[in-house]
Amino acid sequence: MYVLSVDDTAKTITIKFPGAVSGSYNLSVSTTADGRLDSGSLNLEVIGEITNFSPLEASSAGGTLVTITGRHFSTVLTDNPVTLGGAGSQGNIECTVLTSSDT
Repeated sequence: MYVLSVDDTAKTITIKFPGAVSGSYNLSVSTTADGRLDSGSLNLEVIGEITNFSPLEASSAGGTLVTITGRHFSTVLTDNPVTLGGAGSQGNIECTVLTSSDT
């Protein structure tokens, strides 16, 4: 994490979180003057999100390359299982993930 600003009047510290896989993270705060501060109740929830996918339609024969856009995906391909379908006659269809990044 990178400290972007400190506002002594408002008593706030603004940081830039570089991103991580979905999960719950405990935050700890320390200063050079006072050492570690009581931050036991600080928790950051990182929740994965799908913001879009394309194309919106594809052939039922398969073979269509689908791009899913969002945030907090793993860079490990097997950590992002994708299935399509559900209510149709073919049920859930497992997809092969070809590439993956945080977004």
